[in-house]
Amino acid sequence: MKLSMIRIFLTLVILTNSLSVNSQNVRIYGTILESTDYSTVILSPAVFSKLLDSKIETSPKKGAFEFNISVSNACFYKLYYKTKRIQLFVKPGANIQLTIDNTKTTNYTIFYEDLIQENTLLNLESTPYLGNKEDRENLKQAAQQGLEVYYKEIDNAYKLRSAEWNALVEEVSLSQEFVELYPRNYIEMASYLYKYYYPKYHGLHQDSFIAVHASFLEFYKFMPNHSDYYHCPLYIDNRMNILKANVNSKNKPLIISKNTDDLELYKGYIREAELEHDTYLRETLIENLIGEWVNSYGRTSELKQEIVAYIDQVKDADRKIALKKRLVNLAQYETGQPAPNFSFEDYSGNKRHSRELVGKIVYIHVWSSANAASMTEWKAAKEINTKYKDQSDFMFLYLSIDEDKEAWEKAIRDHKLMDEIQAISFPNGFNSDFARKYAIQSLPSYILIDKSGNIISNRVPKPSQPEKLIPLLDKLLGR
Repeated sequence: MKLSMIRIFLTLVILTNSLSVNSQNVRIYGTILESTDYSTVILSPAVFSKLLDSKIETSPKKGAFEFNISVSNACFYKLYYKTKRIQLFVKPGANIQLTIDNTKTTNYTIFYEDLIQENTLLNLESTPYLGNKEDRENLKQAAQQGLEVYYKEIDNAYKLRSAEWNALVEEVSLSQEFVELYPRNYIEMASYLYKYYYPKYHGLHQDSFIAVHASFLEFYKFMPNHSDYYHCPLYIDNRMNILKANVNSKNKPLIISKNTDDLELYKGYIREAELEHDTYLRETLIENLIGEWVNSYGRTSELKQEIVAYIDQVKDADRKIALKKRLVNLAQYETGQPAPNFSFEDYSGNKRHSRELVGKIVYIHVWSSANAASMTEWKAAKEINTKYKDQSDFMFLYLSIDEDKEAWEKAIRDHKLMDEIQAISFPNGFNSDFARKYAIQSLPSYILIDKSGNIISNRVPKPSQPEKLIPLLDKLLGR
C-alpha cells in the first residue's frame, strides 16, 4: 500500500469515529464479532517479564471486553484473541476502543476514540518496518556473500525504511510520542537485531559463530544506551543478546563443542547482568534471565542463591511479593513432585485423562499451530520418536494448546503428524486446564513424567537438541 493509500485509509477510519476526553488510566475496551463461542481475551505489555506472568485476562460478556491499566510512559502492548494478534500503542490517560472481527483473516481490527491513527498504522502490514518480507529475502541473499555485504544490505534497508517512515509522518497526523517510539523500535533497534542474526542467515550456529568471532559484535558499540529506549521491546532483546554473547565468548571451547553446562552459563549471565549500573536495566536483565531459566529448565532450586539475591534488591514491595509468590508456585514442579492430572482430547475426538499414562515414561511436546517455533521442531521430533518407537515403556504425547481446533487438525494433516498420541487441551489456549496446571507461558515446551506419574522435569531439552535429549532418555530407559 502506497503512502497516499495509507492516508486515505486512515482518513476513512477517522471519519467514522469521534474522540473522547482522556481518562485517568488507560482504558482498553471493545467488542468481538464471533461466529462461534467467545474465548478469553489476553492483554500483555510488549516489554514483559519472563518471570512474572504479566498477562491480564478477561472473558468477554456477549462479545464485550474491557481492561483498565496504568502506564507512566507511552509504550506498546499486545492483545490476543484466539489466533488474532493485535499490537497496541498506549499512553497515559488514553481511551482505546476497538472491534475485533474474528470472522476475518485480514484487516480484522477497527479502532475508535483515542490513538486511532497510531494503532491503525501499527497493525497495517504496509507500515514501514525493518525486517519485512522483502528485507528478509534480501538479507538471506546478502548473507551468502559475506558479512560486509550483509551489513551493507541492512544499512540500505535502514535508510529505506527510515525514509518511508519520515514520508508517512509528513502525510499523517500522529502523536509525538508515537513518532519517536515507533522508529526506535521497529527500524533502529530492528537493524541491530538483524545484524546479530548474520550467523543464522548464513546457516551457521549463532553461539558458536560469536564465540569464534568475538569482534563480530562491535556494531553494538554504536547502539544507544539511555532511557528513551527502555520501552522498546527490541532494545531489551538486543541487550540480552549482548550480555549472553559476552559471556559465551569467554567460554569459547565449550560453546563450540556444544558441551556447555547450561546452569553455569546462566549463572555467568546473571553475574554479568549484576555489573549493569542502571537499576532498571539491571533488574530487567536479571529477572528475564531467571525467567528464561525457569521457563526452559524449570529447576528454580538450582538458582536459589541468585534468586534470593535478586529479590532482596527489588525495591517495589508489591513486585517483591509477586516474585516470591511466583517462585513458591514454581517449586511444585521440581523433580519428584507429583505431576498435576489433566484431561485432553485426542485426534479422534476421544476424551482422555493423564491417569491412563501411568506406567510409562511420558515425553510431552507442548505446541500450537499458531506458534512458528513449535512447527520448526517437528522434523527433529519425528526422528526422536522413530528412535524410541519400539520402547514399550516410553511414549510421546504431542499436546497442542491451540484455540482453534480446525487449525490444529489442519496442521496435523499438512505435516503428517500422526505418530503416537496427538492431543489438544481445549479450549482457551494458555488458559486451558493443562496450560494452567503446568504453568506454560511459552511455546514450545517439553515435559518429562516418570512411570509413577511424578515429574522428572517440567522443562527438558527439545527434539532439536539430540545431544542433550538422547542421553537423558537413554539413561531413564536403561539403554
